[in-house]
Amino acid sequence: MTPIKGKIVTLISAGLYRDNLRALLPLVRQLFHQQPVLYGTLIYIFLSLDDEYDGVQGIPTSRYDHIVQQLTQPLLEALDAEFDPRGD
Repeated sequence: MTPIKGKIVTLISAGLYRDNLRALLPLVRQLFHQQPVLYGTLIYIFLSLDDEYDGVQGIPTSRYDHIVQQLTQPLLEALDAEFDPRGD
């Protein structure tokens, strides 16, 4: 795993907070041309999540918990699948 991909996994695992989303965006943009479908999808997801934060209060806790519960594992699994040379 490259250092950039390692940072992506670390940031996703740490939480989909606004600061992490903003740190993730330039990283996935750097890798877009390697895997356009995967990294284009991640760009869209991270931009969409960033749009959910308002300027003052952020995302309600229940909404954030739902987002994390529904997205964290699938995002990590998609990245793991890319790194698995066997393709299983």
